[in-house]
Amino acid sequence: MHEIGEWLAKLGSDAEQLQFLFVALLGMVGFSLTLAFSLFVNVILNPVKRRIDGVKHQATAPPSKMKADNLLHRLGAFLIPKAEEKRAKLSYQLETAGYRSSYALAYFYGMKLIGFIFAPMLVLGGVALFTNRPVLDDLSTAFMAGLIAFLAPSYWLKMAVRKRREKLRNALPDALDLMVVCTEAGLGLIAAIKRVADEIGMQHPELADELQLLLMQTRAGMDNHSALKELEQRTNLDDISAFVTTLVQAMRFGTSIGQSLRIFAEEMRDKRLQRAQEKAARLSLTMLMPIALCMLPMFFLILLGPAILSLVSGLEKLTGG
Repeated sequence: MHEIGEWLAKLGSDAEQLQFLFVALLGMVGFSLTLAFSLFVNVILNPVKRRIDGVKHQATAPPSKMKADNLLHRLGAFLIPKAEEKRAKLSYQLETAGYRSSYALAYFYGMKLIGFIFAPMLVLGGVALFTNRPVLDDLSTAFMAGLIAFLAPSYWLKMAVRKRREKLRNALPDALDLMVVCTEAGLGLIAAIKRVADEIGMQHPELADELQLLLMQTRAGMDNHSALKELEQRTNLDDISAFVTTLVQAMRFGTSIGQSLRIFAEEMRDKRLQRAQEKAARLSLTMLMPIALCMLPMFFLILLGPAILSLVSGLEKLTGG
């Protein structure tokens, strides 16, 4: 104990060792953040766990990983809203983004809490390490950093939902073409969906994941109509809603599913082409602002620069310098 006291007294008088200790503590905080982020990626973003919906999580996870998962779960459990409507809305957004684990909601709020705690610590640590200002003068900046870190997962979730919907929309025409071939070759609807899900798994994993979940629901005893409606509600896309409506009407009226899908596939390809043409048409307007800010000033400088220099030189001669 006496040696420890002497070491602490020496450390307090030595600025270099104190700075080294602070850097070490800052590194430990950064390592903790990295570890928490890796746990978040491995637990929530794992496609295998998304597909099986977390059913076998506790049975298959090693003890160390289960402890880390429980820690994130407990941290997020304090922030989960009590109102059923808010919980249902956020759970639906996570499901639409592809995160269907039963722990996804708690992990989402756990990451919010971790960001809100550690972001101010990083800001204050950076201020103390790289500047000479008092740490207390930057409390408002640290609070803003924590608030941004708290709100960042919500913004990320909205972007993930939008990106996944766009991928589903772009993958649907290719899946429809394969489904037309399968149904016209003699396969039934469920068999055709299974074959399509297997074939497009590498190119379009998002749509393949949705189709695999539909197959799992039908194998569990759900009828085709209900499973298709569940697909429509999960994705919340107009194109998939139209696809489900086409299949439901074909099954209800006994018309050829292959012929209905062929017509619908042609419409989807036309819509995808129209979306590409719209993006190409907006490209000129998108490039207008960078051109105006970056190229036009240089153009006027090159064009008018010599004339301005000549004018200045002539005025100097007239005024005698």
